[in-house]
Amino acid sequence: MGITILQYQKHYGPGLHQSGSPQLVHGRGGETRVGITSQRPKGEPGNKPSREVFRDMARFEKELQAIPGVSEVTVRPGVGIWEGNQEPTWVISYKGNGKAIALIARRGQGYNQDGVFLMSRRPLPKGRRTKITEMIFPRTTGALRVHVQKEFAEHGFLGGTWRREAGRSIYMTAAIPQWGGDARSLITAATKIHSSLSSGGGKIELQIHSLSVTVLENNDGQYGYGQYFGGEK
Repeated sequence: MGITILQYQKHYGPGLHQSGSPQLVHGRGGETRVGITSQRPKGEPGNKPSREVFRDMARFEKELQAIPGVSEVTVRPGVGIWEGNQEPTWVISYKGNGKAIALIARRGQGYNQDGVFLMSRRPLPKGRRTKITEMIFPRTTGALRVHVQKEFAEHGFLGGTWRREAGRSIYMTAAIPQWGGDARSLITAATKIHSSLSSGGGKIELQIHSLSVTVLENNDGQYGYGQYFGGEK
């Protein structure tokens, strides 16, 4: 989906599905955060080496920076998780808008992503408020990351996004109202997982954010990419 991921029938680039979450991060102030990728699952048309995905990311960053009304653009690599599989994704943030959503919609469609997630503290087009959880680790190992992913999956949240920020590893997941995601269930799951991980003395932080979420979808419905080609009104 412009956000989450993999071995499945549906690909959610950087984002995901009720039982999962989007691959992007919360926004502060006027920021909007987006999770998107140009990657496709192995074995599918459009799958490419990671270096090509990151070249695409650099081009996308320049396109976004060139839009009037858009500022403070950052594009960072992340890892999208879906049902135990993973793929490179882009964690994007920007302020303002202009035609940013139009560009995001066109790239999501062009990269053949089932959907792209946008999150912001401000209202988004067709957005709904939901809860986003971020579990922040001073350090992780591969085994710990897999454990965290499995714990969330056991509670019905099959996807999320890992990213690095200020030397720490952050795992983000979300309940997506558009697909029936339940915010209370996510908070309950995240709280239990955090308590379990912290019982061993680890200094793990849990943050819960309330954000507006819009999922741009690869279809002709009310959330279809074409509905956003005119930008944000």
